[in-house]
Amino acid sequence: MPSALATVTSALVLAAAGVLVAAGPADAAVGTLSLLGTTANVAHGWDSVEHWNDTDSAWPATHYLSDGRQNQTGAPATLFGSAQPPGSQFLLYRAPGWHTNTGTPVLLVMGANDDVDREYSDPAAGGSGTCGVLNCPTTGLMQFLSGQGYRVFAVDFADTQGDNYEWAQTISDALSRVRAETGTTSADLVSWSKGAFA
Repeated sequence: MPSALATVTSALVLAAAGVLVAAGPADAAVGTLSLLGTTANVAHGWDSVEHWNDTDSAWPATHYLSDGRQNQTGAPATLFGSAQPPGSQFLLYRAPGWHTNTGTPVLLVMGANDDVDREYSDPAAGGSGTCGVLNCPTTGLMQFLSGQGYRVFAVDFADTQGDNYEWAQTISDALSRVRAETGTTSADLVSWSKGAFA
């Protein structure tokens, strides 16, 4: 049975063409993960970001387009340490209260060619009108859920238009970290756009 988060956000999530599911212990297998670094005092309201790598030797090679349309830019490129990180890497954003709130852990999953800042913590990050209205708010779903006592995380993919199978494994990897960091056996998953397919 879904947590109270399903009731609180179902209309919002459905209206945004996303999906909300409860992710429990029966998820897909998880690769071996290696922490590459942690950054504190991150912009757009996040508490910190962890940079992870799935060390599965069978992870397929990542192929970026020659014109760079899939490259990381801005803060994600800095956090990854590259405009073209391997697809096996991901960023796990942690919202304020991720370790002190007591509500159900929530993992926010981004869509294609975007980032978790604009989608979940600062809709104005992309500039005027990029959130669907001329005057975009500077706080988002992350702050709302964190303020309601949920332990909020978000995953940012290495390849902003990557393979759905790779994204699905990355989501599984991120969920394993959320469970490990919160000591829970399940978490709620909120996905946007292409993230919902993965």
